[in-house]
Amino acid sequence: EKKHAEALDWFARAQAKGFDMALLPAHQGESLFALGQWAQAYQSLSQGLTMPLSLQDQTKFRTLRAEAALALQQYDVALEDFQALLKDSPNNARLLQGLGLSQVGKGNAAAALATFNPLIAQSPSAAAYYGRAMAHLKAGNTAASLQDLDQTIALEPGNPRYREIRAQIAAGKE
Repeated sequence: EKKHAEALDWFARAQAKGFDMALLPAHQGESLFALGQWAQAYQSLSQGLTMPLSLQDQTKFRTLRAEAALALQQYDVALEDFQALLKDSPNNARLLQGLGLSQVGKGNAAAALATFNPLIAQSPSAAAYYGRAMAHLKAGNTAASLQDLDQTIALEPGNPRYREIRAQIAAGKE
């Protein structure tokens, strides 16, 4: 029901009473992720992924863990998770974007561009253009990065963060 803070309280109460359901850590991680508590989410999701899960739950929680790892700049874990997830869903735009950003984080701009170029050709989105902009920036191509950020802003004009990032890069404050 998207009441994540309340859910975390209930999870804590259940644990205090000795309930130890297999999915409890994974669901805690999901709520922590929704609240932007990346480190705790990563920890809970990692614990949850050691439990027996359905393929659907494993995919859901591994995706969240990969995204939490990305937020925590744990690029090796994020890269490994996104690569594993893409084996079952090779055209999933969310997973490809995560893979590309993980590659940027690892400093592999060429691999990131090889991920983002076909993604943009197939399914252009603000997130894909943003990712490619970061790959161009990592490769030292500021002009291409700014062009992709212009495209990002055009696709999501209401997102002020994209404008801030573009202004920082244009000012040479990467």
